[in-house]
Amino acid sequence: MKTDAAGPSAATPVKPATPLTATAGEVAPTARAPITPLVARKRLKASLRVGTTAFDSVQIAGDLPARIEGLGFEALRAEGIMTAVNAEYVVEIVVAPLGDESAGYVSTLVVYHGDEEVPGSRRRRKCELCLEDELLHQLKGELDLLAPMIKDHAEPPVEPESPPEPPVEPEVVAPPPVVELPPPVEPEVERRRLGRLGRAGIGAVILGAVSLGAGSALLVADERSGRDLKAPSIALLGVGGVAVLTGVGLLVVDKETRKPHATVAPTVSRSGGGLLVVGRF
Repeated sequence: MKTDAAGPSAATPVKPATPLTATAGEVAPTARAPITPLVARKRLKASLRVGTTAFDSVQIAGDLPARIEGLGFEALRAEGIMTAVNAEYVVEIVVAPLGDESAGYVSTLVVYHGDEEVPGSRRRRKCELCLEDELLHQLKGELDLLAPMIKDHAEPPVEPESPPEPPVEPEVVAPPPVVELPPPVEPEVERRRLGRLGRAGIGAVILGAVSLGAGSALLVADERSGRDLKAPSIALLGVGGVAVLTGVGLLVVDKETRKPHATVAPTVSRSGGGLLVVGRF
């Protein structure tokens, strides 16, 4: 027996003389089943389609398709794949004779997912000078490789998820130190209120101003009336001047000391009048 893997040009072209025949208990599908989303599938399913062709007058034994189908069922079930009619995955196997009855066989295997071939599943194998048992042994090895390919295509390996990043703890920012501000210092309001000396000074200034006014009036009246009023006018002017000076002095002293240091009392005599200031300046 001699077996090898050959490309399309290494073997005699197979001329299909008869259409693909359905396996026992299965109806040849007119169209492949549509692809269903993997999310809704509970268990992976696949179907087998086995066909034979004749070369010239050489025919394939009648029970060979059923035996090939049995090998396919075993390979699928070994991988946990259920077999069903018109499943979304279809394993197609076509066997043809190489030449006369003793030349051997050539087999073509391919897996379909809907209307598309599963990448890498198509293969063509020659079994030269083989009997049926030797052909079945070769096909079993190929089917044992195709069944896991269906599982890998239906459930591609999931990349391991990267470990979740640790939660980012919020940065705790210390509150700024509390700086205790000194209590606001109220500006010392300068006392504007006059003391006793200040009030006395104002009174003296007023009294002096009145005396000066009266003395001036007497001088004017003396000139007009012809009466001798110079003496009282001079006395009033003198008293007024002294009173004004005294009042200004009292205001200055009151501003500097804010405390009473003197006592003012008016005084009147035959020779004149004025203010008597007793105190310490």
